[in-house]
Amino acid sequence: MKKKVVLIFSLVMILIIILSMSACGKAVEKITEKAVENNLGGNSDVKVDDTGVAISNEQGEVQSGDNATIPKDWPSEVPTYPDLKITASSSSKDSNNNVGFVIFAEVSKGTVKDVYEWHKSKMSDWEVEADDYFTTDGNDSFSLKWKNNKYEALLMSGSDGEVISYTFSVVQLVNE
Repeated sequence: MKKKVVLIFSLVMILIIILSMSACGKAVEKITEKAVENNLGGNSDVKVDDTGVAISNEQGEVQSGDNATIPKDWPSEVPTYPDLKITASSSSKDSNNNVGFVIFAEVSKGTVKDVYEWHKSKMSDWEVEADDYFTTDGNDSFSLKWKNNKYEALLMSGSDGEVISYTFSVVQLVNE
């Protein structure tokens, strides 16, 4: 599953570079759609415009750009910080139909500490597997890893002094 997500995300990044150098969006869209279908099999829906890329098929979806959103099947029991600008996201299914999700975002309001405290409070009923908070050169960052009976979740956030990044991955536990 991880290989497929990396492959799709790599294709999206390549597509964005090509699109930024090309005025022929429809041709790039068709080439990308064919590449995705050849690598993953099946039919894929590829949407490309000057604001971003969205690829979806029966195995999941990848979005990148100004119109990226949290994946439509993101689990309701996994809260996301309310003040985010999503820059990329993905969801994918493995052969057992277990789902994995990733969102990449920038925090639009608040501090790293605000994000940390908000998530600690909202996910207090989850088992904490890792809780690391760092301050380096005056910039804060953290990673939190949780688990409940259905999902494992890893959140990493940090600041370079200007932008607060937010990366949240959630993996459904293997069905037995």
